[in-house]
Amino acid sequence: MWTSKRFWLASLLLGAATGAWAQGLALEVAQGRNQSLDAQIDQALVRLGAESVASASAQRRGRTAFAASPVAITLYRDGVKLPFQPRGRAGDLSLEFDTTGTRVFPTSYRQHLEATFTQAKATMDAIYGPALRNVTIRVRNYDADLPDRAAVAGGAFVANAPDGPEIRFPVYNNSTAASIHFIHCLLLAYQADRPYPIDSFQEGLARAATIQVARTTGALPNSPSIDAVNAVLDAAYDVSTFYDWWNQPSLAAPRFIAPNLVSTPLPAGGSTGGIFLLRFQMAGTAWNRLLAEVPGFLVQFNARYQLSPASYPNEASLVALGQVALDAAAGRANATVEGKTFAQWFEEQRVLDSDLIPGPKLHVQAFPLDPTPGSSDFGVFAIVANAFQLEPNGNETLFGGRAFPVYWREDGTRFLTSVQDDVLEIAGAYGSVAPNFPATSGTTPYRTLVDVPFSGLLTRLSLPAGSFATGSAPVPRNLYGTVRGVPSTGSYVVRVTSSRLSGPVDIPVQRFAFGTTVSDANFTPAQPLRIQVFRDNVQVIDRLFNKGYGPVALDLRGAGDLAPIGVTLPAGLSLYAPIGTPYRHRADRVLGLAENQTLLGRWSPSTGQFDLFPNEGGMMAGRGAYLSLGSAVSTTVLGVRDTSEPVSIPLEPGWNMVANPLNEDIPFSRITVTTTTEAPATYSQARGTIIGTTMFGFGRDNVNIYQGSLTPLSSVPGGAAFWVRCDRTEGAIMTFTPSSFGAGTRTGGNVAEPKPDWEMIVQVMGGGHSSRAFIGQARRASDTFDRAWDSGMPPLAGGLQVQVGPSLYRDIRGAGRAQTYRVTLTGLRPGTEYKLMLGRKLLYRAATLTDRRTGASKYYPRGGTYTFRATQETHEFDLRTGTGR
Repeated sequence: MWTSKRFWLASLLLGAATGAWAQGLALEVAQGRNQSLDAQIDQALVRLGAESVASASAQRRGRTAFAASPVAITLYRDGVKLPFQPRGRAGDLSLEFDTTGTRVFPTSYRQHLEATFTQAKATMDAIYGPALRNVTIRVRNYDADLPDRAAVAGGAFVANAPDGPEIRFPVYNNSTAASIHFIHCLLLAYQADRPYPIDSFQEGLARAATIQVARTTGALPNSPSIDAVNAVLDAAYDVSTFYDWWNQPSLAAPRFIAPNLVSTPLPAGGSTGGIFLLRFQMAGTAWNRLLAEVPGFLVQFNARYQLSPASYPNEASLVALGQVALDAAAGRANATVEGKTFAQWFEEQRVLDSDLIPGPKLHVQAFPLDPTPGSSDFGVFAIVANAFQLEPNGNETLFGGRAFPVYWREDGTRFLTSVQDDVLEIAGAYGSVAPNFPATSGTTPYRTLVDVPFSGLLTRLSLPAGSFATGSAPVPRNLYGTVRGVPSTGSYVVRVTSSRLSGPVDIPVQRFAFGTTVSDANFTPAQPLRIQVFRDNVQVIDRLFNKGYGPVALDLRGAGDLAPIGVTLPAGLSLYAPIGTPYRHRADRVLGLAENQTLLGRWSPSTGQFDLFPNEGGMMAGRGAYLSLGSAVSTTVLGVRDTSEPVSIPLEPGWNMVANPLNEDIPFSRITVTTTTEAPATYSQARGTIIGTTMFGFGRDNVNIYQGSLTPLSSVPGGAAFWVRCDRTEGAIMTFTPSSFGAGTRTGGNVAEPKPDWEMIVQVMGGGHSSRAFIGQARRASDTFDRAWDSGMPPLAGGLQVQVGPSLYRDIRGAGRAQTYRVTLTGLRPGTEYKLMLGRKLLYRAATLTDRRTGASKYYPRGGTYTFRATQETHEFDLRTGTGR
């Protein structure tokens, strides 16, 4: 149609990178002696796109060829924003194209853009509201400036360009893509020099309107087919089908693309170089889902914002405005969306969370793949992981490494698929596998829980194997998903109703998975749905959900999984994790504290130090942290938790601060551990092989409430955080099984420690506190650290603690020779009297105790007590065995 290079997936880098934060992208332009200001602006734009997709040529030739992301840009010189210089007469927004020079479009292409504006203008006004400024926008050809390997943005709106506001646009080979991306640019121009201060609003609202305009009959020139429109929208704008599956905490960020990734080349191997494209897609989809229920929302919201942008400088003020606009659009007070107030609905959309929460992030997408007709394909899914570190300044470091996905059947058993799909290689933040979950009971579908652990994080997906399409039934269904958070017994049915449908659609649930084809053509458009789940004819789930255009995949949760999460903490030091993951998981938000009152530290096994708030990654289920509070906290937050299925937590090599994610005490008999592609081991089997021999809880000092002692656990209290050591370089997964899941998954009795030849207790008591450690000898033990016998101590919390040897809780050495154990007491209170007691755990051993401070020695043939008064916080003893007096 038009002669030009093709603009591919990575062309969104400029667009996503420049998605407006505060005043949009800030380009610092220094005026030189031999260049015009405009030429230097051009070069700055080129630099933003330069080197962005050197290695993604194969991906650029796929269906994502239409992906691009027009953005708003604000220009600066010497740190000062260039002025906004509107041109044109009073009246509506109008366009002006260069007729001479290097910025001229091919005639047919210019005519197509003009036709797009003319034909779409009324629809844009009706959906988005009229343009803020009645100005003339110059539209200029930027196709030649951006090299093919650089990949360009697909268009940019520059409000304060030196010659007045302008759209800088490339040349697309595809006329439908050109129209849709140009509409996006025009909608950004509607905001003129008053963009929203947050990407999730600025880009999300414009992208939602773009979706709406593109799907309005007659809004695009040349009447493209719905398939042609969807090809563009599916690639760059609308991910409605999988929104429920992909709505994850890792999407939260103030900027949709990190500043350091704006001009960074995409990594090799087809990586998207982070999740910026997904953030753009999810934001547009989130707002588009709201419009399915309240189509007039954008007009009301934009009109009120444009009247006084300074009144809405942050997320909180914009959320308050959202309820006002929702009420106005719905024509009633206290209007809702999906049955919730605007604030509640907004909170549940993870991509709309503008909090900066530094730390490691892991996002995992899944979508079903078409099976090969006539084959044994049963549940074929693509699983795509993006792993990165969000830095305190908003930059992102793209991770590389290896993850071992774990696939669980609905009965809690692990199964393997194929060699290539049981290992997920991550490079440049990106990795993917495509497992084919096999049929296990004829053609009966089943729920598959997929755990993807990486860098101390774990993302779980719930997928319906056999519910989308199979080799024997290859036609894809358009409504499918899983049910969770409900009792494990009973007969379940999913019922879907909508005002557009002629009647309810009932879908049987088999092994917690379901799928059907809704043949009614009225199901295809975006619309509100009511989704009910019945167990033995009794309703257990009732959810209002706004679907987008086309099929829909669902993760249906019982009321217990969505119940408010209680946060009750005393003043002082605690080892804590919430029993679920709050929708807004930044620690100060969870605790309801000011930022300077939030004193929180989480141990990083990879760095061997504590990550302090706000750089610890946020508060999430399974992730323990030390928390120091000046006063007690009692609050509730909204989020998601797991109540009726085995729940996994990830372990990194070394000491881990983790937590029981279930709200019930879990004995060791209901804990399993697995690593790489190994079968799950009972806790007894894993102890001393995969994990350390002792897990430690925290006991707070009731005198000095900001200190405490680490004590060994014999079970894990509900919601309790604790320390556990992982001794496998690949890391591991620890899984907790709730009592409601059934006895079939239990792993036997509590763990029996291996028995040495002899073992003694070394215990200190004083000031109302006590702590203990163990020493001993065994014929199969060694004098160096032996993970089968010895237990190390995690980083201490400052309270009374006994350690032996090199920071050990249990030190078992080789038998047959004399041994000297260094005993170190920490957390003592000077002036307090203490008793150091030697007692039997398994047989006494004669020993001589030497006080290293005073030099006093005493022989204990069968244990005994040594009394001393502390003069310092630390006191050391030598305990020698095997030599008599």
